[in-house]
Amino acid sequence: MMHTPLEDFSRSSLLKAMEENVHQAWIRLGHGLEAEMHEEPEVLWFLSRLPFHLANGIVRTHFPEHVMEERLKQYTMSPSLG
Repeated sequence: MMHTPLEDFSRSSLLKAMEENVHQAWIRLGHGLEAEMHEEPEVLWFLSRLPFHLANGIVRTHFPEHVMEERLKQYTMSPSLG
């Protein structure tokens, strides 16, 4: 995946680029583990079913604060986590 070089070195642009870099690293790890990848507007997570915490994870979330608890319950009760 090729990205254009960063031209705006403002603090907000650097933080956004760093965050995207970390997300891409976790996504590649998930793919390398042949994990189930789940990308939805509010959450990106992967599940490898390996019994190691770094082999399963939530890459990013964007839940509105008022629904956070409800959404987390929804995802932890998901059949694909069983």
